[in-house]
Amino acid sequence: MHPYGEKAEEQREKKEPVVSECYEEVVFNEPVEAFYDLLTSSGGPVGRGKGSKGSKQASMSGKKAGQEERVAELPFNGIYSQKEEGKELDRLGQAIKTVELMVKEERRKLEEREKTLADLKSEEGLPTKAR
Repeated sequence: MHPYGEKAEEQREKKEPVVSECYEEVVFNEPVEAFYDLLTSSGGPVGRGKGSKGSKQASMSGKKAGQEERVAELPFNGIYSQKEEGKELDRLGQAIKTVELMVKEERRKLEEREKTLADLKSEEGLPTKAR
């Protein structure tokens, strides 16, 4: 592989690595019935492989006994549900707060170190940059 584009010569001179990326996307425009049931049902998976009792019956009838009408939105309970999405959002919110605290702490340390450096420079008589 070799670099290309506007900065190809610069990349060759600096011997920068060339990155090759591959992107794949799977789109379910019209999923098969069993997969659609899995995504829109409020329970767990319809069938679990060979020999599961409900797999053929569910795929043939399109509905389980007592199953509600399917909708194209997330159900409240189940594997892919509003409840699980809410839990994930809570975890992400907590992670964001943790990262913000870490950034705040690192900024405080940086300011402290910059102050120490400015003090040392002033002791040595070196010019300091004004911000």
